[in-house]
Amino acid sequence: MGLADKGGYLAGLIKKHGILGLVRKAIEKKTDSFEKEYRADDKRWSPTQEELARQRAYVWRDSPVISVVVPAYETPELFLRQLIASVLAQTYGRWELIFADGSRTDRVETVVREYEKKDGRIRYKRLSKNGGISANTNEGFAMANGAFIGLLDHDDLLSPQALFQVAAAVGRHPQARVFYSDEDKVSADLRVHMQPHLKTDFDRELLYSYNYICHFLVFSRELLREVGGLDETYDGSQDYDFILRLSEREERFVHIPEILYHWRVHEGSTAASSLAKDYAYDAGCRALSAHLKRIGRNAVVETAKGRAFYRVCYKPGGARKRSVYVTHRELSEGVEVSDDIAWLVVCDKRHVHRATAGWEEILLAMGEAVGAGIVGARFLGPRYRVVDAGLERGEDGGVVCQFAGLYGWFHGYFDRAVLPREVSGVRLSVCVIRTEVIRAICGEVKIDRKLLATLDGNLSFCEEAGRLGYPVLVNPRVTAVYKG
Repeated sequence: MGLADKGGYLAGLIKKHGILGLVRKAIEKKTDSFEKEYRADDKRWSPTQEELARQRAYVWRDSPVISVVVPAYETPELFLRQLIASVLAQTYGRWELIFADGSRTDRVETVVREYEKKDGRIRYKRLSKNGGISANTNEGFAMANGAFIGLLDHDDLLSPQALFQVAAAVGRHPQARVFYSDEDKVSADLRVHMQPHLKTDFDRELLYSYNYICHFLVFSRELLREVGGLDETYDGSQDYDFILRLSEREERFVHIPEILYHWRVHEGSTAASSLAKDYAYDAGCRALSAHLKRIGRNAVVETAKGRAFYRVCYKPGGARKRSVYVTHRELSEGVEVSDDIAWLVVCDKRHVHRATAGWEEILLAMGEAVGAGIVGARFLGPRYRVVDAGLERGEDGGVVCQFAGLYGWFHGYFDRAVLPREVSGVRLSVCVIRTEVIRAICGEVKIDRKLLATLDGNLSFCEEAGRLGYPVLVNPRVTAVYKG
């Protein structure tokens, strides 16, 4: 990258993030110990040679053919050969590798035909014209024979155990039709692995902030027929639009918690910088807006500072009129409410200094639109440090306060500290709760003092709501300053 290009790149970053935003990103990146640890020894997150040998020797009773579809366009020969090598190295053998090539030259065809002659699982089609990423991928879909289809970009790679783990997940979840894995990024020369993305299980609200599912995405051919292929209207974020449409037909997204995909970083790739394909963000906004309209969510999609994620703002409905404001003391003593009161707006004024202006409307609008049981806030303490941005149960059975100690202006791991998410629990000091949840758990609109008095009690109450089928969400856009 020349000096002029670097200057333009820096100017673009400042325009998107602002100077303070860039400083924040730089400091947070520099203090990311997990990133440093992963770069130093990424092999710790990879299977051993013994494990790979065991996978190759595994005898399957019944296993699906997985079609890996690659839309190719003027792919550099080295990248192409490395991609093919990563598929040939798979420990699972029931696959087919499909190339739909929209190149103007024969550079891709020459390489792929060479491999095609040696391995009948590799198939190639030269397209009559370059129709763009969506149209080219759809041509690849039409060639697929497998019961399941996976997407692989033409300059990326699969981990050797990728298809084995997908097939194993299909066996464990025979009713599921969508699977996705963790991923990382790799330098153009494959020497450095970086930015490992260890994802959550399916979380619709997080998905509405950005396409956290991304790679490695595998779905059934049956579901593809129901949904249709990629939509070129959203080229640049065609995969995001596709995942949103998949979610309209299928709730069972199975997360495979293993890094199965390596996203190559090179000049001009989306992995290298969102600036390289800024149009992708705009396409994503349109795709998300269209999805919300299709499913009847009363919301608008706003542009977030830095354009790293989207902001879904739910419009106030009738929830405010069907809510009652209560304190912790009143909630533990019992609240008399009529049947038309759907929500309790809870604030523990003894321990909370202040909260984001209009927090009640924000949490109520979200809870009503999403069908949540409880929606809570992010809490900050002394020196603008996070007290918690959601609660979870630790391995020892204790309570873990998510992102505790993080500076309040930091975004956390893949921005999760500042994005709405589904969580195991929230602190019940500033929140909204459906009255039917309290009745279902406690028999009346009253929560035992012991549950309100401790974090373990707060989490236990939320966990019980989750077991009863009521989602629990944290919305960090509402910040409460905690006294302690």
